[in-house]
Amino acid sequence: MGFSLFWNGKISLPWMYWFWGVVVGKLIFWGTIFLTSKFQLEPFGFTFNIILLPYYVFWMVGTWRSASNYKGLQFWANLTKLLIIGKIVGLILLFFFAYSDSEQNQLSDSEQNQLSECIKGDCNNGYGTYTWNTGDKYVGEHRDGKPNGQGTYTWANGNKYVGEYKDGKYHGQGTYTATDGTVIKGIRENGKLVELN
Repeated sequence: MGFSLFWNGKISLPWMYWFWGVVVGKLIFWGTIFLTSKFQLEPFGFTFNIILLPYYVFWMVGTWRSASNYKGLQFWANLTKLLIIGKIVGLILLFFFAYSDSEQNQLSDSEQNQLSECIKGDCNNGYGTYTWNTGDKYVGEHRDGKPNGQGTYTWANGNKYVGEYKDGKYHGQGTYTATDGTVIKGIRENGKLVELN
């Protein structure tokens, strides 16, 4: 019964948007971040595809239908639909950039060297700026041609990671900041988030 009411948009629009979308949606999002760090899962693998994405689809369909059934001021129904469209676009971009970044990180050292260059400083054993043809950039300390020590990695889409590196992977304290304002601070080991702080 509750599932049917939710899916068919029979729950009031403010309740659907604010409670189920904002409050529960954020709890599920941070829960997936916790699972990712606790069990060292790929950030946009299992947790995104199995937990977060189905919930957001379910919530968006129900909220869209609730907005269509809304009897109050149509401004609120139209604004809700516009926000849902924005959420869809954001999820598509997040999915696209998350997988394109992970594919870039899986290239061999020789493939990465063909697609990148040191444009300033010492990118072998010192402080330098390294860029990729994708528009990504790393500025910071290097050892043996890899990020090692303190540095900043900026993706072409504007997302940024500032923190410690070891052997070319996130390792130690760091902060990931997405262009949508999401900030994830924590400790990473060998490229995986192990503890939020």
